[in-house]
Amino acid sequence: MSEGFYPPTSSVSLIEPKLKAKAYRKQLYAFFDVFFFDKYPVKSEVASYAAGDLMIATTKSSPAHYIRDEFVVERSNVSSFTSIQYIMKGAIRADFGHKTADLSSGDIFIIDLSMNCELWVEDCECIHFLIPRSYLHNIVRSVHGRTISKGFLVARMLGEHLMRCAELLRNGDFDEAPQAMHLGVDLMTQCLIDSSSSKVTSESQDVLRQNILEYIDEHLVHPDLDTCLIITKFGISRPKLYRFFAEFGGVQHFIRDKRLDAALRDICQQPMLSISETARRYGFSNDRQFQRAFRSRFSITARDARMGWGIKRLNHRRRS
Repeated sequence: MSEGFYPPTSSVSLIEPKLKAKAYRKQLYAFFDVFFFDKYPVKSEVASYAAGDLMIATTKSSPAHYIRDEFVVERSNVSSFTSIQYIMKGAIRADFGHKTADLSSGDIFIIDLSMNCELWVEDCECIHFLIPRSYLHNIVRSVHGRTISKGFLVARMLGEHLMRCAELLRNGDFDEAPQAMHLGVDLMTQCLIDSSSSKVTSESQDVLRQNILEYIDEHLVHPDLDTCLIITKFGISRPKLYRFFAEFGGVQHFIRDKRLDAALRDICQQPMLSISETARRYGFSNDRQFQRAFRSRFSITARDARMGWGIKRLNHRRRS
């Protein structure tokens, strides 16, 4: 794979503020559509380095919404690759379609670039390691949405190693860097093996939890979707259900957040549907309750979301 396959090594740090967003979007055109939150100044940079069929990129991003949907995948020339992302600073909420994850400094997550995902990024610095999908599929069949916690020693080792690779490339050490990047592939493989083996004893519990997550996703508009319905449907005890969702603040909190996420997508992608109709569709009894919950989750009003992201997204799809 040629180096021209990737975005050029560059930065938007010296570009005048009003042009930064446009320059950053152009750099990431093959990877994501990027929508910055208007109330924050754009402070985003990209630097990328290729070595054969491997690539490392470092990014800095002010708060933004990143979308990789079917339109981006179709135009992309990186769909045969997997992106391993190590968060050096900040936080990311990721939606991989089949699961969501709240990630922070030290965590690693994986995106199969042939598939869709959305990221809500706070002030964040990351290292992105792109490798051919086949390298990892020899270890595990599906890597999209896999997350590896900073709690795993090998994950911390991989993070430190990727920072070392980026430093080598940044300093122009192109003799040692390729070998270090291939060692990174070996560490990533070990990460997947370790994180997978740690779950063997609780595999049935993971399957049950995943089934519950999928059930919730498929029934967000069901008015009776709540803790009691899930307990009855899956024959699970209330304490066990709470443990499954403790990291999300409980199952009811998780359901509310998933409904708000779905409402956000509808508001942005279905401009003919009123905000009041969207609120009722996802179980909110009145507009005031919905607006308060929406602002609490996204730090903007539903109207601002439609005016900011929705119109831009609609115009992008018309051009595609």
